[in-house]
Amino acid sequence: MAVTVKEGFLYFLRDRDYRTGTISPYVKIGLTNADRPVSNRVDEHQTGNPRQVFSAHEFQVNAVDTAETHLHHLWAPYRVHGEWFLMDDSQVQTAIQQAKDLNDLIAKNSANLDSVKLLKSTHSNGKTRVAIQTEIDLLKDLVNTKKAHVLAAAKSKLYNERLRKMMGTNQGIDGVCSFQIKTTQSSVDRTNIKNLHAALVAKYISKSIGLSGSFKAEFTNPQLRGLDEGLDTEIKNETQAQVGGNDPANYTTPSLARINDIEEVHYDYLNSLAEESTLAI
Repeated sequence: MAVTVKEGFLYFLRDRDYRTGTISPYVKIGLTNADRPVSNRVDEHQTGNPRQVFSAHEFQVNAVDTAETHLHHLWAPYRVHGEWFLMDDSQVQTAIQQAKDLNDLIAKNSANLDSVKLLKSTHSNGKTRVAIQTEIDLLKDLVNTKKAHVLAAAKSKLYNERLRKMMGTNQGIDGVCSFQIKTTQSSVDRTNIKNLHAALVAKYISKSIGLSGSFKAEFTNPQLRGLDEGLDTEIKNETQAQVGGNDPANYTTPSLARINDIEEVHYDYLNSLAEESTLAI
């Protein structure tokens, strides 16, 4: 997961019964931009709600989009709907601390993040130098983390493909997944226009020189087959066993009801997202 530095407020909303004062176990983990108070979101959720919505905790973070997405992945097994999760008081405190730890980590490395931005817009001097031991050790850590992330991402893909196989030609699985048809807009065939009206196209083409490139550490990206050939084979087998394909006409059967086997795979998938998200930061 790329870290996007953008200040904002991370909040944890809860609700209580007006008559009894009982607080429900449902918690909304959301965000607002730095220029928008959390109270506005509380008011929006209060409209039409027979229970009192309140902010259990809120604080400003340096990378609000990254923090929210990370928490959503960590607590995915407890998701009820949308951004609402089923959590007790202890779990809410754990999630708050996880967000604060992440925010501290990003703040601690803010200088490095700023340096990376600057380097991306700076021309290389064309020289190389011998790496010092600290840099060699850091590269080793990077490679080991990448290996772990490749395996974690592969597990997520395995469970994703398995769920799709279980879905078959149904239009989804109740409470798990759904088949959605996306309509893409037609686009202009620029190649044909250029061939037919080359002179006209050339007249309206602007040319500019800009810096383009990327930082790349000197190592070969780890491949799943080399890390875990068995897992690689499992993913391929699950994909090949799918029967729906990409033709919308195949998905005519109503959504499938959940059964224990499906719920177990779904739970494994949600847990794998948490591991993948943690290693991606």
